[in-house]
Amino acid sequence: MCNKRNNSKTYLVGVFGKPVALEDGRTLTADENYVRQCILNSQEQVVKGFPPIMPVFQGLLSEEQVNALVAYIKSLGAPPPGQATKNPSEAALQEPQESKVQ
Repeated sequence: MCNKRNNSKTYLVGVFGKPVALEDGRTLTADENYVRQCILNSQEQVVKGFPPIMPVFQGLLSEEQVNALVAYIKSLGAPPPGQATKNPSEAALQEPQESKVQ
């Protein structure tokens, strides 16, 4: 869900509750379970168009820390009116992209 080359917060704004296209062809909804799984085992559900570079946090974060991260991503909501969302999953749903490399 994040990309070190860009402002990762921008990519997370408005993603919660939206469809996310994955590299394996599946499309999932970015709900609490999806966000939790991405944090704990990021290699399991890689967003289309992004290399699997996010580390795995399983066993490194407490339940409280994971819940706080999920709540933060959920709180980002939608961008202000007139500001485009730079959401890679939405772009991936609209047209195929080549994988970005770092």
